[in-house]
Amino acid sequence: MSRRIHCCLSVEGWLSRAARSTKAERKRMAYGMIDDAGRPLGFEQAYEAMLQELAQGHRMLPVGKACEGFSYETGCPGHEIAEEASHG
Repeated sequence: MSRRIHCCLSVEGWLSRAARSTKAERKRMAYGMIDDAGRPLGFEQAYEAMLQELAQGHRMLPVGKACEGFSYETGCPGHEIAEEASHG
């Protein structure tokens, strides 16, 4: 058996990195972040969104859709996947 673990983002880690990053790095940090309407966020908007997530007690955020069993405290729990039978 193999195990699949989905990607997630540490809110505290993101905020910590933001605090010590340059202006150019901050622009890249917000890349790919969107609001509920699908509009891209600027750095300041992304920063505020992260603070709101932390205020809600969310320490981890899913990258993409949350998987089954996802915890906003610890992230993806991991998922057992069956190994494919080898052909040979």
